[in-house]
Amino acid sequence: MKELYGPQLARLLHTAGEHSFRTLPFNSYAWDAEKAQYMYLFDYPPNTSDRQPKSLNDFILSSKLEPKYKLELKQRFFVAQTIARAIGAFHSDGWLHKSIRAHAVKFFFLPDGKTCDFGNPYLTDFEFSRPLAGVTRLIAQAVDLDHEVYRHPDRHGLPDTSFSRMHDIYSLGVVLLEIGLWQTARQVHDDVVKYELDGDAKALQPQQIKQAFLQDAKERLAHRMGTAYQEAAIACLDGDWDEFVGSRDFAQEFYKRVVLKVDIKAFIS
Repeated sequence: MKELYGPQLARLLHTAGEHSFRTLPFNSYAWDAEKAQYMYLFDYPPNTSDRQPKSLNDFILSSKLEPKYKLELKQRFFVAQTIARAIGAFHSDGWLHKSIRAHAVKFFFLPDGKTCDFGNPYLTDFEFSRPLAGVTRLIAQAVDLDHEVYRHPDRHGLPDTSFSRMHDIYSLGVVLLEIGLWQTARQVHDDVVKYELDGDAKALQPQQIKQAFLQDAKERLAHRMGTAYQEAAIACLDGDWDEFVGSRDFAQEFYKRVVLKVDIKAFIS
């Protein structure tokens, strides 16, 4: 069954220009026997330089040293809403992303090789994507904090629940928090370890990570991004989506709770 997902996803990504997935121009795909997963090859967007793209995570980390890479407020809202729309569209088409994080949001440079095109964020890292009705292998994940901080608490270690839209939405909430605070999830995690736990632990437990994110969303987001954006992030991190998961109303509810609220119009209204 797993082997069928690759060709299915390839066909979807090939026609992604007809959707709102914010994917790069699809080129081809291949099976990586060593990693036991499919690899997907994409082309650079048209009218961009061949310079290596940068991720959202890269820009957050480097903006103190290079202020030109610190996105303006309207740009942050645009990126947040664009990624939220992309995830909503992907889910509506019956797929789970499974690797949503700031590292998977890529920006390319204009032909001059110096100016970054912040108006066109792209969603990448589809290696583990699968259909909503597909089967998730419940295997232990390698411990990597840069990935762990984006995972729903139910998905740490050896998961006992199959991956669902709720888990993608949680990861999106972490990215919304990062955009709003302009701080990486790993930095938020490490600050809690350093200042609240006095460095007594190397890493937080899964529920502690979630609570740290929720606390920052409740205490720090509103005065930076407004209450609507704050509500969207909290809805992703801790929202009650159970009654909508298998419902036709899910897409509409996600649009209302998240996509509309990360629009800059909600901030200035």
